[in-house]
Amino acid sequence: KALVEKATAEKVSDELEAMKESNAQKEKEITKLRHEAEKSQKGIEHLSNKVSDAEARMSLAEQQCVGLKDSIRMMQTENEALTKGKDDLEARFLTEKTKLSEDIADLMDTVDKLKKEMASLHTFKQKHEERTRWLEQARLIQSKKSDG
Repeated sequence: KALVEKATAEKVSDELEAMKESNAQKEKEITKLRHEAEKSQKGIEHLSNKVSDAEARMSLAEQQCVGLKDSIRMMQTENEALTKGKDDLEARFLTEKTKLSEDIADLMDTVDKLKKEMASLHTFKQKHEERTRWLEQARLIQSKKSDG
């Protein structure tokens, strides 16, 4: 009976030792799993922060895009106004250029008429001076005849 008890005690002791080893191994696994869970949680937090940052940047980019679209619309409106103003100025310039060309043509005609009139007056003056000299000479001659 003592031998049976001794064998049973050894068997229980061996089982207890095996359970302790199993328990120690499972504690190591639990520690390892907790460490991996902690590491995974940090990775999830890091990725969540990256997602939040990306969402914030995306929101900012969308706001900038809306701002750029508004700026483009405003610039298009300004461009249309400037183009219309430019077209109006070109039309006005052409009208004024045409009017100035007509005025210059009229002035050239007037200058030509004045030159012809001056030439005519010059010719008249020369003929008048010739007649005056001729009459003067005729008086002198007559005066000499009546004196002589």
